[in-house]
Amino acid sequence: MVRQTNYDLSQYHKLQEYKKYYALNDVGLTNKEIHKIKNSYHKENLSTNKDSIIAYSIIGYYKDRIINNLQKITNHKTFTKKDITALLDDDLIKMVKSDDNKLFHFSFDAKVFGVLFREQVSILYYDDYKWNKGKSIHSHKEKKTLYEFYPNSYNTIDTIHTNTGVNYVLFGHDKVRGNNFMDHISLYTYEKGKLVHKFNYSLAHEGDEYAIKYDKINHVIDVVYTPNEKYATSIDCYCEEEEIIKLYNKTQTLKRCAYSFKFTGDTFELVD
Repeated sequence: MVRQTNYDLSQYHKLQEYKKYYALNDVGLTNKEIHKIKNSYHKENLSTNKDSIIAYSIIGYYKDRIINNLQKITNHKTFTKKDITALLDDDLIKMVKSDDNKLFHFSFDAKVFGVLFREQVSILYYDDYKWNKGKSIHSHKEKKTLYEFYPNSYNTIDTIHTNTGVNYVLFGHDKVRGNNFMDHISLYTYEKGKLVHKFNYSLAHEGDEYAIKYDKINHVIDVVYTPNEKYATSIDCYCEEEEIIKLYNKTQTLKRCAYSFKFTGDTFELVD
């Protein structure tokens, strides 16, 4: 299944969302798969003679297949015993995991045409299954859950241990268009059989310098960035008051916005 997933990712990577049609013989499908598409897809997704398919349809086909493959991989008994990050092609899919080997994150390009930011297929998976002796794969009813969402991908997963359980801090820094970047940080915990999203903060900015930094020792999120005409009025900015905006230094006229969030034991809250 890992080999099939790497193959599907390689074919998916070649597809371009702004193209109109792709010949069915040119997108890495077997004759059986081509026959099935010709007989099951709606006519508006295919060319008149059914030898080509609309780009967004074949992109969706491979995207769904990759997600289904990941579901099968995570449902296998050996999943947490092997280093999945070494098996899947890290040039085509981004993978990070928590240090307790419980929370996993997968992401790859969503290939959505016409959007401002480069959206990601972003998937969280939490492993809480207790395996019975002799069992190697989950039955249909026991399948573990993949939590799929857009548009963020994550670079790191840190943990915060409290009396009530483990909290997971996920941080990402994504290039979205040109010199524009998106920094984002989220807090999750696992309660009563599901992932609970407790905090999220994101900020779009220009330049590769990180606008959000996380201090994993003191559990503090620091936000420092230079407002400009494009991003100064972000709804996520807490620098609406003039006195909060600080000078970067005495020799520059550029002003920087700076504020922090601190973990309270349950979530992150703005520091007064």
